[in-house]
Amino acid sequence: MRNLKTTFCFTLMCSFFALFIGCEYDTVLPEQPPTDEVSFNDFIIPNVFNPGCNTAGCHSGPADFQPDLSPERAYNALWEGNYIDTLNPENSLLYRWMLGDEGATMPPSGTDAFYNATVLKWISEGAQNN
Repeated sequence: MRNLKTTFCFTLMCSFFALFIGCEYDTVLPEQPPTDEVSFNDFIIPNVFNPGCNTAGCHSGPADFQPDLSPERAYNALWEGNYIDTLNPENSLLYRWMLGDEGATMPPSGTDAFYNATVLKWISEGAQNN
């Protein structure tokens, strides 16, 4: 009887353990950009630039690859370096680079269709520092 209780408790504990470590939620991003106005400070910086672009050795400061995409310098760096073209958003260097059209050897983090479309939408909306 003691063996049965031990086996039952062990099986129950393993089941709970498997349940908790086996449940993982992947973020499924929509194919289309958000319908609301895209915010540079609330969306582009934290979701596109911060995950991998403005890390040490990439676009994190003046000594790294240009443009400097650190949160405090990214907006001005994009405009000063002519990475944004609001008259022809699809021709923007930032957007073309994200697509891999500019021969980038290391594409930025989050270069799937959703992030690309959202950056294009932000540029199409006038690339505001919002």
